[in-house]
Amino acid sequence: MSTPAELAAHPMCQLARVLTWGALGLLTYGAVNWVAAQPLFALHNIEVKTPTAHVTEAQIRLVAERRVRGTFFTVDLESVRGSLEKLPWVREARVERRWPDTLVVSLVEHVPLARWNDNALVSEAGEVFVAALNQP
Repeated sequence: MSTPAELAAHPMCQLARVLTWGALGLLTYGAVNWVAAQPLFALHNIEVKTPTAHVTEAQIRLVAERRVRGTFFTVDLESVRGSLEKLPWVREARVERRWPDTLVVSLVEHVPLARWNDNALVSEAGEVFVAALNQP
């Protein structure tokens, strides 16, 4: 007769244990992803936290809404942030989730200090950027 330790060491028992834990892991992963993708967690609001001098709230919302894909849990914040930082006057953007359905956007704008040639500006941080001075 085999002892419990001998049975546990049997290769078939080990394989069954590995397959059981693997299946449980896959089921858990699938369930979490399914729940996170439900419309219950859709994003409904974009809040602009900082006032801006050159970029309008409408521009910020338009750019952010175009990049928002997924739900509260699955939205790619880096993609939204990268798109906002492509706006001419935006030096830095921060995008955060706020429960239950909001993205919070904070921006830091370039502060122009001097003109650079005929088509660019130099910020107070010494960064060259291209933006029209007559923008709102």
